[in-house]
Amino acid sequence: MNDEKHIPIRSKLSDALADHHDALFGSPRKLKAIKEDVQELSDKTGQLDKSIKFKNQEWLSREDAANLLGISVDSIDRRRKDGTLKSYQLAGSSVIRFKRSDLEALMI
Repeated sequence: MNDEKHIPIRSKLSDALADHHDALFGSPRKLKAIKEDVQELSDKTGQLDKSIKFKNQEWLSREDAANLLGISVDSIDRRRKDGTLKSYQLAGSSVIRFKRSDLEALMI
C-alpha cells in the first residue's frame, strides 16, 4: 500500500523536475545557440585583440607584424631584441605590440 502512495509522488516529482529543467538550465537547442553566440563573440574579441587602434595608431600583435613584413615571428623577436624593430609593452604586462606606421616605415 505504501508503494502505491510513493509512485504518484515520484512521478509528480519527476514531471515537476522535467518541467523546471528547461526553465533552470535552458533547452538543449537554446544552450547550443548560447554556446554558438559565446564562441562568435570570443572569435570577434580575439580578432579585436590582435589589431588595436589607440590614439589614431594601429597596434599589431607579433603575429600580425610578422605577416605584414613577410617574416617569421622568431625574426620579429630577434629584431625587437636587437633594437632594429621598436615595440611597445605596458608596464606589468607581457603583451607586446607594434605600431603599424613603424612597420610600414621599415618596408619603404
